[in-house]
Amino acid sequence: MSNLQMTSFNHTSPSLFRVVAKITCGAAMLMGSLSFFSLVPPASATQGTTQHLSTPQSGVQVSVATSITNQQQLQLRYAQPVRVSQILEDTRQNIHRITGKSETGPIYWPGASFYLNQTLPDKSRVISRLQALSQQWQGEQQATVLALIEQLESQVFPPRIFSAVDVDQVRITPSLNPLISENMLLVLPPRPTSVLVLGAVSSPQQLPWQERTGAREYLTQLKPLDNAESSNAVVIQPDGTIEHHPIAYWNHQHRDIAPGATLYLGFQSLPSGFESLNQDIINLLRHRAL
Repeated sequence: MSNLQMTSFNHTSPSLFRVVAKITCGAAMLMGSLSFFSLVPPASATQGTTQHLSTPQSGVQVSVATSITNQQQLQLRYAQPVRVSQILEDTRQNIHRITGKSETGPIYWPGASFYLNQTLPDKSRVISRLQALSQQWQGEQQATVLALIEQLESQVFPPRIFSAVDVDQVRITPSLNPLISENMLLVLPPRPTSVLVLGAVSSPQQLPWQERTGAREYLTQLKPLDNAESSNAVVIQPDGTIEHHPIAYWNHQHRDIAPGATLYLGFQSLPSGFESLNQDIINLLRHRAL
């Protein structure tokens, strides 16, 4: 791993002493625990005081990336808890250091989110349950479950903070501008061009996103299992919102699906002991990072 120190600068903001922006080439260290998204008054500080960070564990470090898989990240370090608005402003001024562009490209705000720097334990639990299910099913059903396991294993699921991250909303809504006091990962992706479809279908696929195309139309491009849910599909929008979209001939009605969404078709007639599996998978998919 190689670190390139880019710049350091001081702010006059009472909630921010010092920021260090650098490019880190390599995987980000995973650390931290949830204790941050409570709205509290800014800490008092003396104007002009500068505190220098000696280790990554002191103060707050926010890693900023344009994708969860992008190894080039902008590192913002703060000597004390910092507002979301300050993080977004510092990112706007420095993100060109990892994009190589003089101007910030369009950010897909519905998919932008803060994540804890740790692994979500739900992933291993869900995969373990699916592996147990695959041992009870045979043929096409077993193959579908194994394909779903492979897809989930290839995805990254850091614990997501379900609060809107939109520079315009943060400016005008105090509840969306809390203090962050833990190390975080901020993903600011470009607009996706696909929709992930998985579940009780022959094989999970990234299908091209098409305007005014609903869940029923996406599912016609794949082969559902005989025991697939036939009335409703679950859509997890890019911001993590869960929606149930009618897909049967008797209840079908169009609902929009955003670029980067996940479409999950549930399993019916699950064996005893697996009744909560569909909901467990849905809850996991809410944390999928773009």
